[in-house]
Amino acid sequence: MTEPDFLDEEFLWGHFAAINDHLSELKPIIDQFCARYKFRAIENRAERNPRIRLERAGQPTLWLDLRMEQKQGREVIHQDLPYELSCGAILDDGQGRYYKILQCFSGRPFEQVLSQLKGELENALRLLLTWDAKFLKKNGDRFD
Repeated sequence: MTEPDFLDEEFLWGHFAAINDHLSELKPIIDQFCARYKFRAIENRAERNPRIRLERAGQPTLWLDLRMEQKQGREVIHQDLPYELSCGAILDDGQGRYYKILQCFSGRPFEQVLSQLKGELENALRLLLTWDAKFLKKNGDRFD
């Protein structure tokens, strides 16, 4: 992408849409995981870097984020950039808000994400299921 292209808003949004669309290859894996474990997928196409958040409401709320990493100092994104997966939990018990976040992987090329995502999501979920209210109050960070 050239500098004039970057300044052309229509071209830029088309470029972001193309990057987001390439994530559609993950849709069957995401949909199966969501249906099996009662999560919902939230695609955020407004962000500069594509992200899919999987969220399950409850006490605590559990989430997983798959996002394309941003290269330091780069304004242009490409499909060949690496991906990261993080997971976390948020507890709001009326007396305070607690959270814990863990990075599951980073720097992973899309081809590996495509082949390993199902197992990575299930591994992260097994961990998240151990993060109950008591655990988050003791080991989590607190929102002020």
